[in-house]
Amino acid sequence: GIHHWINGTVGLGHCMLQTTPESLQERQPLANETGDLVLTFDGRVDNRDELRAALESKGARLRDDTDAELVLHAYECWGKDCFPRLLGPFALVMYDKREQHVVLARDALGDRTLFYHYVPYRHLLVASEEQAILAHPAVTRRVKESAIASFLAVDAPILDSSFFQGIEELAPAHVITVSTSAFSNRCYWQLNTSARIHYRSDQDYADHFLSVLMESVRCRLRSLSPPTVMMSGGMDSTSVAALAARELAKDRHQPPLRTLSWVFDTLTKCDERWYIEMMTVRYQTRAIFFPGDNEWPLRDVDTWPVCPNTPLQNAYRWLKERLYRTAQALGHRVVLTGLFSDEAYTGDEQWLADYWREKRLGKACRETALHFYRQGVHDSVRDPGLRCLAALILARVPFFQRLRQRRSAQYPPWLTPYARQHLPPPVEVLGDPRRRHQYLQSMGPTASQNATQEIYYASRCGIELWHPYRDRRLLEFMLAIPAYQLFSHRSKHVLRTAMKGFVPEPIREREHSTSLLPLFVHGILEREGKKVREIVYARDALWPRYVKAEWVKKVLTEDLPCGVDGPASVLPWQCLSLELWMQQGTL
Repeated sequence: GIHHWINGTVGLGHCMLQTTPESLQERQPLANETGDLVLTFDGRVDNRDELRAALESKGARLRDDTDAELVLHAYECWGKDCFPRLLGPFALVMYDKREQHVVLARDALGDRTLFYHYVPYRHLLVASEEQAILAHPAVTRRVKESAIASFLAVDAPILDSSFFQGIEELAPAHVITVSTSAFSNRCYWQLNTSARIHYRSDQDYADHFLSVLMESVRCRLRSLSPPTVMMSGGMDSTSVAALAARELAKDRHQPPLRTLSWVFDTLTKCDERWYIEMMTVRYQTRAIFFPGDNEWPLRDVDTWPVCPNTPLQNAYRWLKERLYRTAQALGHRVVLTGLFSDEAYTGDEQWLADYWREKRLGKACRETALHFYRQGVHDSVRDPGLRCLAALILARVPFFQRLRQRRSAQYPPWLTPYARQHLPPPVEVLGDPRRRHQYLQSMGPTASQNATQEIYYASRCGIELWHPYRDRRLLEFMLAIPAYQLFSHRSKHVLRTAMKGFVPEPIREREHSTSLLPLFVHGILEREGKKVREIVYARDALWPRYVKAEWVKKVLTEDLPCGVDGPASVLPWQCLSLELWMQQGTL
């Protein structure tokens, strides 16, 4: 339900989506016994037992077993120092009557959103979505040029920002404190980028990885209704399904795990049912298949769902909508996914270099020779792993040190001078430069944006997506292990080792993943080509101000028909998404 708390000039509201058994007892905004603290909380606490034990050791008396009660008492006990202790996605607003200030906080990974509009000495507006703030007459609906430029650069979103002027987003792992006379915004948690984990064998790494992933899956099975898994035929979602099925099987009162998957009869290059059926046989899951051939991008464009908060859209929206509505019809509240595993392995290009750094020179030489033997000279020379090893060795040469220092920021070649002028500076990442790309991909602004993108759509079907691979403990582990555990002649080495005996061998030994690009090309070029041209080449289109028209034409007429994938291939979709967003009356 929807409830409010108002006291003088301060008002808090909460709209409840109940997904856990404990949330049935919950009513927010929630006040403590004295009424000095009032909380509105959107999220889930994954380390409940640990947090509860710590609070009870401090003498806290919990009135119920809800997550909001735990968070309220954690703040009462430790103040703003409680936020690093909370594991799981959350965004919250706390009114502290004792200190006469309002506190805003967001989880370390940014898996819940929190936006605000602040005018000093006048007002503070806070909401989970920008549209709620835009409803206030003091806020205009003008877009930020920098946000549009960044969006069409296919670049990371701007930290702390939104697409609307005057509306900012609270950054992950940050807390804001606002009073009548002061405003502070600080980071309350940072990853220890220097932490390193070393074991003697691959199996030791795999055992540690498996224990962390199992705990991540287990704490996400705390669902009001039986959870389901969005499962493809890849190792990421099947690993989640395997661990979830095993955990549910421990309780004989629990029904078998249900999985939801799309399959393709015509676009067979997109189809993975052979692998999915292996999992169904292995774990006796209740598999639900629905056809995806007719769910191409922009089908029924007049009813295409557009989020009013952002032009960012998923080209496979109809597939997602079909899955959410199927889960809703079957009575599910929670859908587990295997998403965000790929991002954790983006530091794998350092795999040979890490052998060298550990002074295992013999191992580095043997692995290099084996790589040449398996890949051939032509492919090996272009291999990122060998290039990183060569760069590490050549970095000791003064000439190459000076060459690296002279490198300047490179803009995407499709951007116009106007777009480059408005493009914000790149995100600065502190810590070990060897793993900066991995850190950005798994814990940077793009990762949190992608993790929260579907909240708008899924919640309207009463569904929450829970991502076991978006677990702080798991990401800390992945960023601390050597890169040769991320890749060792094949991708996802530690996962492949850990999943031996858990998933069928054909899945564990898969070399290549399946792409939905044929569905994208089928929709954009074949079925909806005329509509695409009408939208893209409209006289009042906004995108040509930022993107060179010849680049969009090249991708549509040359790259996509040949199946070329990569950052530039999504450029027409970004332009389409922007125009659809504008046409929906966003501004």
